[in-house]
Amino acid sequence: MKLILLTAFLTLQLSASAEDTTWVRKHINDVLTLELPEKAEPMQEEGKKGYLSNINNEIFLGISYADTVVPTKNFADFKFRLKQFGDGVVNRFSEQFEGTLLDTTVARTKGILITLTSKGNDAFARRVFYYVTIANGVLYSFIATNLTNVKLSKIESRFLDGIKFDIDKVKEARYVSSS
Repeated sequence: MKLILLTAFLTLQLSASAEDTTWVRKHINDVLTLELPEKAEPMQEEGKKGYLSNINNEIFLGISYADTVVPTKNFADFKFRLKQFGDGVVNRFSEQFEGTLLDTTVARTKGILITLTSKGNDAFARRVFYYVTIANGVLYSFIATNLTNVKLSKIESRFLDGIKFDIDKVKEARYVSSS
């Protein structure tokens, strides 16, 4: 009986691993290609498009990008727009989550990492990561939500590692790299 329970537990643990999730490369547009779980569903809401994925009802991954242009004139304006977005996210969820903003780089593209950590058991997730950047005037938001774990999982790491911007085609890279 103990062997059966142990086998069932190990099977459940292994089924949640990044290696057992089938990933596919999605060409989003001329500047972004992204690896997503095969079962990622397209989503479209007013003013934004993207993909959402649910892995074992525990980890939720997504990307959204705006239909409207977010113009930036220089590096200071770029950072201001990202901080404005990040502050909005943190304020929106401030009752349930502690939020932090951190300047970072993913896929050779500068942006911000927004981390929301649950204040208690009433939050819908233990932790939420957003990576946000602007490329060619489009605001991109990548989200990784884990319902049970505060640490970044292998699946979430793989998702973030699968973001590929063609930096030579990203207008903002010119003044971001000259900062």
